[in-house]
Amino acid sequence: MSSAASLLQRQGSNGAATQIAGLPRELLERRAGQRRGMLAVQAVSYGLIASVLLV
Repeated sequence: MSSAASLLQRQGSNGAATQIAGLPRELLERRAGQRRGMLAVQAVSYGLIASVLLV
């Protein structure tokens, strides 16, 4: 498991993660898509929880 410090060390000057160990672009795009999907699931989940708590 990587720490926050190691994640920050991997970031480029524009804040985007730099390409590490020559990973193929397709793999990075797939991971980014999966990450976006998981964030969307979390957002929906938090919204449902908030609506249940408000009721």
